[in-house]
Amino acid sequence: MSELFDSTLDAVFRGMDVRSRRQSILAANIANIDTPNFVPKDLDFQAALKQATASHESSEMARTDGRHFGGALGGEAGSEPQVVSRPDRPAGSDGNAVDLDRQMAQAALNSTMYGAMARAAQKKIALLKYVIQQ
Repeated sequence: MSELFDSTLDAVFRGMDVRSRRQSILAANIANIDTPNFVPKDLDFQAALKQATASHESSEMARTDGRHFGGALGGEAGSEPQVVSRPDRPAGSDGNAVDLDRQMAQAALNSTMYGAMARAAQKKIALLKYVIQQ
């Protein structure tokens, strides 16, 4: 893909992969709002984004599933962004540390950022399509 697209578009696609993974984690936190002793998790997003954008000059295909070799999220097989426990609040009487409002806000922000990245990719692809047609 690096021959056809510049590094900006490649970075946007890798960023979208990270945002998608984070959305799944946030959804799991929301789903476990009533689970006793559940501590919410989050992606170490800064480390994941740094890992996704670090030296990815090879022309390997992007990994869209953790079972694929190589990858959009890391480069090495099995190299996944680290998921860390991040309690939103002190654990309640049932041991659950999920704050629904905070998780919903994080999910909404993450979704907005994913959408912005998708629109950026769409505009870049439209520009390439325009250039090809001329």
